[in-house]
Amino acid sequence: PAAVAPAVTAGAGPHTITLAAGSYDLTMGQISFGNNPITIHFVGAGALSTIINMTTTSQNRIFRINPTGGTNNVHVGIDGISFRNGLLRTDNFGGGAILCGGPLNSINITNCDFQNNSIDGVVAGTNGGAISMQGGGTLTIDNCTFTNNNTPDGDGGALFYYLENQTGFLQITNCIFTNNRVT
Repeated sequence: PAAVAPAVTAGAGPHTITLAAGSYDLTMGQISFGNNPITIHFVGAGALSTIINMTTTSQNRIFRINPTGGTNNVHVGIDGISFRNGLLRTDNFGGGAILCGGPLNSINITNCDFQNNSIDGVVAGTNGGAISMQGGGTLTIDNCTFTNNNTPDGDGGALFYYLENQTGFLQITNCIFTNNRVT
């Protein structure tokens, strides 16, 4: 399949984006969305079949949801997708694969795989090798695997969740974490 576009622009929704089986190589940087209230669901053919891969030429995180951090009512579902080789080098907000957050926002991740996502060593104190959610909000993760994700100088080799005096909760069920590290 062709490379995935770097931005998702749409009205409030709800929207469903279906990704067929295949490997989608990102060559134009991270995919950013959620500047406005939106309900969006990304559905793959299964974590072993639908792969979003950050290429070495782009080297950035994969999804940046709610880029300003100030948008409410951003609701995202992700199901059946593998996130591979996200490498955050551009900021210190965290999340080698996914950055999200906000007190009235939610992200539900189901049947996904996170492999070899990391924070570059020059971005000191950055958290969440695969996922970082800060500023509140609801993060629900079910039936996912996290393998070989890394943050060299921060917290959460695979996952970082921080409320920062906001409302929200974190729920993780039926997940496997293997060889994720903070060095």
